[in-house]
Amino acid sequence: MWGPTNSEEILAHRPLAEGSHVKPEQALYGLALSENCLHHGGSNLRPLENFTPLVSNLHHHANPGGWGDLILQAGIFALAIFWFLAKNIPQSLLSKFRLFRRRSHLEAKRHFVLGAQLLSQATSSSDPSLARRAAAEADRAISLDPTDAASHILKALALEIQGFRTSALDSLDAALSPLAQKSLSAAEKADALFKRAELGVAVGGGGAVEDLTESLRLKGDNAKAYGLLGECFEKNGLKEEARKALEDALRVQPDYDPARVALARLVSYLHKRFNAEGVNPPSVPEVPWSVGF
Repeated sequence: MWGPTNSEEILAHRPLAEGSHVKPEQALYGLALSENCLHHGGSNLRPLENFTPLVSNLHHHANPGGWGDLILQAGIFALAIFWFLAKNIPQSLLSKFRLFRRRSHLEAKRHFVLGAQLLSQATSSSDPSLARRAAAEADRAISLDPTDAASHILKALALEIQGFRTSALDSLDAALSPLAQKSLSAAEKADALFKRAELGVAVGGGGAVEDLTESLRLKGDNAKAYGLLGECFEKNGLKEEARKALEDALRVQPDYDPARVALARLVSYLHKRFNAEGVNPPSVPEVPWSVGF
């Protein structure tokens, strides 16, 4: 009377309209509800859970290959491979890299020690060939460990002996770069800053006052740094600052003759200027006037 009453038969006789976006499971669920209503007149409806097997069966026929399960299994397999690689291969590569770094570091130190020995000999003998060999060893050490500031400083000292002050300054700049200076202690950095200031003054460059100020902040017992700072102040016309720096040099090292000579000359100038202006000169420590005159 009503035609097909079985849900699957109804679905077979009532295909979805073309272009419909209703899922097969939804269609079957609706047909099942219709069948329930037809058989029971809308009362005492059978639980719709009875149609769950039909929905599952339809889903199986719609996806006979089980693509969802395959995708899930492939994902789990890929995750297992990733976990294996993360736990094993990077660790072995990291170990090899660390071993390579240790070997490079030791080889760099070997070249540095050899270069330092050659530099010592060049300093005592004034032999430029030894200085060239020292610079070559420093270059080898730098190629193996460019972040070691000591090798850059070694190269700078070797170049200075050969008379290449501008190149020596470049090496000191490399030693005091943000990356390389991390390998220096505070005292070593102070010495490198002083050396760069000394070379900068020799070639007429700038920045010496800043380097000397920072050097003395890190290591305040360098009489030569105070003396050079006083010299820089005096050249810039800062006589009072120069006098203070020279006095600090003598405070650190009372027998430092270059500071004594410079301070005697400066005090003489200040006395003459204040006398000409009719102003009492500032009090200064006793200076051996016989020195340098």
